[in-house]
Parts: sequence; structure tokens; C-alpha cells
Amino acid sequence: MQLDERAGEMKALEDVFGEISGSEGRVVIVTGASGAGKTSVVQAFGARLPADVCFWSAVGARAERDLPLGILAQLLQQQAVDCEVESLYYSALAILRDAEMGTGEVLAGPMHRLGVAIADIARKVKLVIAIDDVHYADEASLQVLSYVLRRLGSIPVLIVVTRPFGPSISPSASYAEFSRCPGIRHLRLGLLGISDIYHMLVGIVGEQSAGPLSADCLELTGGNPRLVRAFAEQCRWWAESGDLSLDDWNIRRICGLDLGQAALACLHSMDETAVQLGTSLAILGDEATIGRLVRLTGIGVCVVNDVVSSLSAAGLVASGRFRNPLLGEAIVECLPVAEKIQLHRNVARLCFDEGREPLEVARYLVAAGSATEPWAGQVLRDAAIEAVRIEDRQLAMECLQLAETRCANESDRAAVDFVRVTVDSSFDPALAARGLDRLVGSNAAGHLDRVDALLLIRHLVWHGRLDEARSCLETLGNRLDPRNQQDTGELHFVRSWLSYICPPLAATALEEWVDPSQSVSGDRFTGRRRHAIGLLREVMAAGGNPETIAMLEELLTGRLWENESVGEPASALLALVYAGRPDIAIHWCDRLLKPATQPIRSSSLAASLNYAKAAAAEHQGDLLLAEDCATTALHQISTSGWGIALGAPLSIIISACTATGKTDAAAKWLNFPVPESMFNTPFGLNYLHARGEYLLATARPAAALEDFTACGDLIVKWGIDSPAYLPWRTSAAMACIALGDHDRARVLADEQCKRPGADTPRARAVSLRVSAAARPTRERPSLLQEALAVLSTTTETAESVRVLAELSMAFRDLSVSSRARSTARKAWALASSAGLEDLCTKRLSTDLMAHLHATEGTDSAPSELVVLTDSETAVARLAALEYTNREISRKMNITVSTVEQHLTRVYRKLGLSGRKEIGIVMRTYVAGRA
Repeated sequence: MQLDERAGEMKALEDVFGEISGSEGRVVIVTGASGAGKTSVVQAFGARLPADVCFWSAVGARAERDLPLGILAQLLQQQAVDCEVESLYYSALAILRDAEMGTGEVLAGPMHRLGVAIADIARKVKLVIAIDDVHYADEASLQVLSYVLRRLGSIPVLIVVTRPFGPSISPSASYAEFSRCPGIRHLRLGLLGISDIYHMLVGIVGEQSAGPLSADCLELTGGNPRLVRAFAEQCRWWAESGDLSLDDWNIRRICGLDLGQAALACLHSMDETAVQLGTSLAILGDEATIGRLVRLTGIGVCVVNDVVSSLSAAGLVASGRFRNPLLGEAIVECLPVAEKIQLHRNVARLCFDEGREPLEVARYLVAAGSATEPWAGQVLRDAAIEAVRIEDRQLAMECLQLAETRCANESDRAAVDFVRVTVDSSFDPALAARGLDRLVGSNAAGHLDRVDALLLIRHLVWHGRLDEARSCLETLGNRLDPRNQQDTGELHFVRSWLSYICPPLAATALEEWVDPSQSVSGDRFTGRRRHAIGLLREVMAAGGNPETIAMLEELLTGRLWENESVGEPASALLALVYAGRPDIAIHWCDRLLKPATQPIRSSSLAASLNYAKAAAAEHQGDLLLAEDCATTALHQISTSGWGIALGAPLSIIISACTATGKTDAAAKWLNFPVPESMFNTPFGLNYLHARGEYLLATARPAAALEDFTACGDLIVKWGIDSPAYLPWRTSAAMACIALGDHDRARVLADEQCKRPGADTPRARAVSLRVSAAARPTRERPSLLQEALAVLSTTTETAESVRVLAELSMAFRDLSVSSRARSTARKAWALASSAGLEDLCTKRLSTDLMAHLHATEGTDSAPSELVVLTDSETAVARLAALEYTNREISRKMNITVSTVEQHLTRVYRKLGLSGRKEIGIVMRTYVAGRA
């Protein structure tokens, strides 16, 4: 047996053996934590003894502690035991049995004679006696050996005993004899260091892998030799199997059942209390505390502290917990099935009694596969909803499967069915549709909770089942309690949601129940959810303001939707878009789509966020990004899963394809089947508007005007008539211009300018551009230049291209050729940088396009900007950001006069009329230099 890591301890034992003279013996007590290798060291020492040495060994066992002379029986079965000694042994054993039966015969004599016989053997031959786990030795055997111990000064024998180190060990009473021997030596086995571990592993995995694996091993095992050997054997198995490259090794794969069994063996080598506390510590993991161990096991605080100290000494535990959670998991996996189930149930009950979150309780119930407690059903349903928040669909479904076993009646089953639909809708609403029929039946029979019935309406509406949703609303009047805040709070939320998602249905949704002026909080999330939906509805009706934007950012910062529908963040993001801050919306979309902790696993959440990002990109004029995000969103959940919202991503894709000249692709998407119920929603309005844009782009202005007008009629009827949401009037005005009706176009454009929400930069710029198109040529430049000034404060690209191109045409028609060409170059440079060449080409005349192609690469706007000095460029950038001349002078530490000189040269070099054009040109410069 090779024990290179214990070479020092082996030498110490050999040195003590060498000290034995002809008339003097020694005692060595080997101590160490469980798993430290005490048995291995003693057995290896015995194997190395010279051939003329008699090596008697015995092992104490907890189960044989009350077996009379059990240890002695093991010793006497070995070499150099003559007939006289055997006779004395059997005589003493018979007397002991008689004593147990109550004969009362004195035992001192037989024990004394047996001890004398062993001492005589020690005088005749070289004798080494080894007793492993002496704390489990029977009292009778220790009494016999105590005779030898008291005469060590005259008997040349070496007695080596092992016992664990730790306060929880209670040795036999006669063990005190060992501690009082004059020739006693103590040998304590410590834990292994990283150097020892490295030398164990290097022969298995090689030098290159042994280094990092040694560090992992020490971190996992604490240097406990038994665990280190199990770790090494696992490494050997992987190396020999060839199934895994050493480069791919990780601690989780190595920490398997072998390591768990080794750790469990360490616990069993202590006592049953250690096993109970060790397994409890393992299952509690990072949540383990002394108090929780006491409550879970019913064992006293002092004993718990002692055992935890022993486990710390063994290297298994640090700071009251297993050194690595993986080790605890491995221990639990190694338990017999029945013990494992009971342990999980006990921890579930502990967590419930402590008032912990349902998800934490449910994890243990699911692991146990048992839920017999009366509170388990509700806990499992609540936990399934919480699992949606952390995007763990598998755990949610496991909770519901177990909850089904606790259903005592139809109401319980209806509650489970409702939660299942809620869970499914969070990952793909198409999955939820399968359970709606059963829920509608349960609701009709009165088995569905009234609040759940309210939320069922949302699922029915989403899937276009509007008649059933209306029927549910009508029957709820007799079931809701107007004095119950949760009832009224949920009703307010459902009405707010319906007013956004399906205005026709909202108008009939229990109006007699709702006082719009009443502030109802409901549960702690209802008011917040309603607030997000309410802000979106408000912005769609009247545009946004700084206060609204601040509230929306607060909602997003607080992640107030975490316990609710995955659609809530999208509501806040869309409200930001319609409030004129698509830049903030994109920032939040990117943060939410790429969280720092873990990737999004909910397809529904990812799809809603990508749709919101597409809408934001569209309002920023980044049509390629808008199309890409909308297409991604469309494919992240099934078509049926989009339900009545299918028009949301489709409208953006169609609009982007149309604007970028891909009318064939737009036509393909327009042939995509959509649900009829979609046209009762804002998503249907978006779709109608996008279809109108396509018809206008393909020279069908009359049909386009019909779509725009139909869209406008519904927008006005539903009270969401804000150009910041959908500028239908300017779109209709462009159709009128194509039909030659300039008067009506002017009226529509002027009306849009007066609508609430028309002051957002994008809406204002669109209104000015269309108004210019409806007016005589001489009036157009001033309106278009005003539009440019508005856009210079934004990053809007597509509208900037439209305005620049139409301004170029206005200059051309007024015979201002140089301005026409320079403006056309700016339009083309910006369009080229954003992939919007077709958008620009459709608005420029043939001669201007010919000029652009002739000067391409030599006279573009980015090339013009290159002639600016660094100082001129810096001043131009700050001016584009609307800094005043005085602010620029302070920022650059130059005089106001110098700023003015720089700007004058910038205007002259770039052919600009003033500050109102500089924002567009600087964005072109940035795009050209990127």
C-alpha cells in the first residue's frame, strides 16, 4: 500500500517501533478527523513490519460495542496464539456470559489471567497490537488490555489505537487507561495540502492538468484524504475512459456519486447523529444555519455545534456549510431513496413553517415527489407563478403536476388549470390556448376563482375569443365583491388593459363597477401594472411629457412586472416610444434582452421586447434594425401565439420593407393570414396603416386613402388620436396629394399639427414635411428647413432623409441648383449610411440622381466634412447638440468670438445656411467615418 502523502506519519510510527527494547513497550494514539486516513496509515505500517513481528489488528464497530470480548476475539484469531491463551479466552467468555445471565460471578480473575497470557506472548515474540476506532471497543476487551498497559514498562509491546478527533466522540470508560500510559505518543493526522494533492494527481492526469485540478480538489475536499482519493479515482476514470478531454474537465462533472459516497462514509464513520446532521447540512446548502439544523433535526444546539466542529475538522465544512455546494448535492444524491424523500419533505415543512417564499418550499416538495401536507396545493400553484418570473418553465410545470395530486375538488382542479394557462402564455401563448376550453367550462360552472375569472378574460381576448370574453364579463357582476379591494383592483387593471388592447370590449366591461376617479390599489402589484398600461393608453391618446417619461423609467428600473405578465415591460417601452423617446426605449430593450445574470428563457418575453425594440427603431428611422427586430420577434413564438397582436410585428416589417423599396417582400407579408379579431385592436390599426403605406408606394393612392381613413375613424372613436402614436392624417394627406387633392391634404396636415402629442420631434417633422408637400413650391423650403431644425435634436434617420431629399427638390424647382445639389448630397450620404438609398432615390429627380452618381466618392457630404479642422469639427459637433456659443466656449476653453469664427468657416465649407442644418450633416459625418 502506497501512502506517499503520509510518509512523515509512517516514519513516526516506525521510529516509535524502533524504540521498543527488550523490557519496555509503547502506546501510540493516532487521531484525526473522519476520513483522514487513520486506518490506512496503521494498516500500511503493519504491512511494512519485519517478518518476525506479530501484528494483531482489530476494528471497533458501533454495532459491536456491547459484544463482550469482541475486540479480543479479533486479536486472538491471528498468529502466535497458543492453546493456553485460547483456553483462557473461552473461559473468560463463558464467565462473561454467565455474568450477563445474572450469576454474579466475579470477573477480575479471568480477565487478569487473560491479560497475563497476552503479556507472556509479548515477552516471547515481537508483538504489535493495533485497534482501529478504539472508541467503539467493548469494555471487557479494554479491561483485559489494561493489564498490559499498566505493565508497559516491563513488556516489549507496541499498541497502536486510532480514534477520531472531535468533541462529539464519547469513548469507553476504560479508554482512560490509554491516555495515562507513561510511554504514550500522540500522532495526529492532518488534512492534505495542495502539494500532496498535486503529487497524487500528477501520475493520473499529467503535470499540465494536475495543477488546476489540485486547486479544484482542495477547494472541494478541504484536503480530506478520503475525499481526495475519491476525487483522484474519478479523474483516473475520466482519463482512462477517453470520453472527456482534460481541457473540458470541470469540477461539477468530477463531483459525482463517488465523491458523495466518500463524504457519506466520513459521516457514517462518526455516528448516527453526524449522519443526520451532515445530510441535513447538505440539503440546506447555503441556507444552513445552526438554528435551522436544530429545527430540522430536533437535536440540541450543543450537539449540533459539536458535530459541525467535527465536520469542519474533517475539511468537509467551512463557515458552517459544506465547502462546496456540489459536495452537499453529491451527498444527498447518494442517500437511499426513502431517506432522500423524507429529508426533502422535512425541509419543505421547515421552509413553510418559517414563512419562506412558495418557490423555495415547492423545490423541496417537487424533489420529494410528494405533497401530502394540507397547504401544499396552494404553495405549489403560487410557486408555479413565481417560476414564470425566473423563466423556469420546467419547474413551473413540475409544480403543477404535483399540485394536481392534491386536488380535492373541481375548484382545486380549476385553479391548477388556470395557473397552467398562465404559465404557458408566459412562454408561448399558443400553448395556453389548449387549456382555455376547460377553463371556460369551469368558470361557467362556478368553479373558477373570481379573480382568476377576470384574468381568464385577458387570455380569451388575446386569442380573439371576444364573445366568450364578453360573456365572462357579464357573468362576473354577480360574483365580484365591491368591498373587496383585490376584486376591484383586478377589475380596474383588466379594464385598463382592455382599454388598450381591445377598446370595443372595454366599453362594456362592467361599467357600473368602475369609478374612474377612484384610486384602487388591489394587491401590491395591481396598481403598478395598471399604471404601466394606463401610461401607455395616455400617451397614445395625448402624447408624452417629461413627467410621464420619468414615471416610465421608474417602472422599468423597479422591474415591477417581475411577478406579473411578460407584456408589462413592453407596455412601458412602447409608451416611451410614443412619448417621443425611442432612444431611451432602445436602451432599456438592450438591457432587458441581455440581462447580466442569465439569458432570457421566456420566448414570450423575448418576443415582446424585440417588438418594442423594433417599434423604437422605426421611430428613430432605423428601418433596417426595425425590420430585423420585428422579424426576430415574429419567429420567437408561434403565429397563433401572437393572437390578436400578430399585426404588431407584421406592421413594422411591412412598413420597413415598403420604405426601403422591398415592395415584393411587403406584399408577401401582407398575404400572411391574420385573425379578423385583430382589427378590434391597436395592432389592427398599425396593420391598416402599414398596408396603406404599401398601397401608396405601389401607386394605388385611392385604396391607400381608404385604409388611412378607416384607421383614423377607429383611432378617433377609441380616443387614441395622437400623431405620436400613429400619424394617420399626414399619411392620408400624402394619399390626397397623389390624388391631386392638395386642399384636403393641407387641412389634414394642419389638423395633425394641432393634435395632442404633435409636438414630439418626429411627429412635428412629419407634419411640416407633408404640409410643405401640399403647398406651393415657394413655401416649401422654410417648412422643410424648420423640419430639419426639429430633427437635428434627434437621431431620426429615415425622416431626415425624406426631408433632405424633398428640400433638395424644392431648391431644384426654384432653380437654386447649387443648394439643390449640396442638399441632395447630404440626403444621399445619410441614406447610404443607413441602407435607405431607395427611400432617397424615390424622392430625387433624375438629374439630381445623375449628379450624385457623377460625384459619388469625390463630393459626398462625408468628404466635405473631412476638410474641417479638428477644432472646427469639435465646435460643429457641440453646435449640433444645441450647445450655445457661450457654452461651447466654456467647454472648449476658447473665446465666444473664436467659436463664431469656427462656425462661420463650417457653414461656408459645408454650404450650410446655419445651425438648423448642422445636426443632420454631423450625423452624416459620423456615419461616414464609422
